[in-house]
Amino acid sequence: MRNRKFRAWDKDAERMIYSDQQYDLYYFEFDGGKLKAFTIHESPGTIDEPPQSYSTELDNLMDYIGLKDKNGKPVYEGDALKASHPNIGLCKGTVEYDEELAAYGLNRGPQGCDEYLAWNYLFEFDELEIIGNLWENKELIDENQ
Repeated sequence: MRNRKFRAWDKDAERMIYSDQQYDLYYFEFDGGKLKAFTIHESPGTIDEPPQSYSTELDNLMDYIGLKDKNGKPVYEGDALKASHPNIGLCKGTVEYDEELAAYGLNRGPQGCDEYLAWNYLFEFDELEIIGNLWENKELIDENQ
């Protein structure tokens, strides 16, 4: 059985959090049958009221896709990869899930590589290397567009 892991981007703290790690100010939970990630905030309080804690849902929940790169790092949706394809050669792109095909692929942007389509299944690549992700390394993604 595949090990299910998730991560989420906290845009305010500019920090990635992972479901398989413990945090004091973050947590993951199922709500209405859907997994969600939250950050805990504390209001400063006033003279009349003590500080109170409240939670805010984080956007951009990403799934571990079940593959590791050549360095043993888990690959998640939104990761920027450098990948070697037997027919195309070396390409860069981002990991995306295609609902219609029910598969993860590498989106290489509108230009793609050579004459091939701009999207390929990840299992078609020989070697994957994580070089960043959509949130922490936007400059890598912009290079592909």
